[in-house]
Amino acid sequence: IEGHLAQGDWAHAITEAAEKAGVTHVVTPYTPIGPAAEAISAAKPNLEAAGLTLTQIRRDYDTLTWPHATRGFFGLKKKISGILTGLGLK
Repeated sequence: IEGHLAQGDWAHAITEAAEKAGVTHVVTPYTPIGPAAEAISAAKPNLEAAGLTLTQIRRDYDTLTWPHATRGFFGLKKKISGILTGLGLK
């Protein structure tokens, strides 16, 4: 998808790309907040109407870190050891 993704009709751009690729299933990273989350949320009904299935993937890393990323880096820093253990890296 080319152009200014923060603006415009994401559903149209995604539908065109899916048709060009010959797919009916679109996978994106999970976006909890912000302009990308709003654009995906707004596009979802139109994607479904076009016969496309949208799946958003949330990584284990994100699941473990986001609850602690509420007050800047230092709150998260205190949890790094537990996060590494949760990811099987420690």
